[in-house]
Amino acid sequence: SRLILAASKDPTGPAPDTVPPGQAPSGVPPGLIPPGVPPGPAASAISPGRVARAVPPGPAASTGPVPAVFFLSDYGLVDEFAGVVHAVVQRLAPGVPVIDLTHQVPVFDVAAGARVLERALPHLGPGVVLAVVDPGVGSDRRGVAVELDTGTGPRWMVGPDNGLLLPAAGLLGGPRRAVVLEGVSTFDGRDVFAPAAAHLVGGGRPEALG
Repeated sequence: SRLILAASKDPTGPAPDTVPPGQAPSGVPPGLIPPGVPPGPAASAISPGRVARAVPPGPAASTGPVPAVFFLSDYGLVDEFAGVVHAVVQRLAPGVPVIDLTHQVPVFDVAAGARVLERALPHLGPGVVLAVVDPGVGSDRRGVAVELDTGTGPRWMVGPDNGLLLPAAGLLGGPRRAVVLEGVSTFDGRDVFAPAAAHLVGGGRPEALG
């Protein structure tokens, strides 16, 4: 490596680029230059006695919050269900953050899940809410994507059409529109809702879901 030193204040002293290896120029404390390492040319824009260091470029200026998927369920944390839904979203929308609101809603308690969404929604940034509390899984119960008018919050909520999403949407004057999701399985969180959330958070057309 090479140290770049500014010119000494002492006009009678040697210039930094003529100092023998291992010997500090006047005004520079001994030991600053490692033995055997020749100093480089002086940097005129650096104050005397200071060491110039390479400054890596900083990150690009943020243009605003990054859209995320906000995930709520009654899956709990013992089994793999919440993790599998995470994996599907990451596979279909690489790099999109998935934020866990909770997975401890009492099993199949739609009213409790709806209350959690109501409390959480005012604090969420842009993206998509993915909510799964679904006693009717595997039945003819519909899945829906509900569009909101939040301004800075989530634009869409995805989940079962069983009353889970509507109270939160009602905080904003009700849904702007709803799109019925195609597909039924015994694990709609993985096979229907996660793909829909990944599609929408990436800016996909909602018409492609129904």
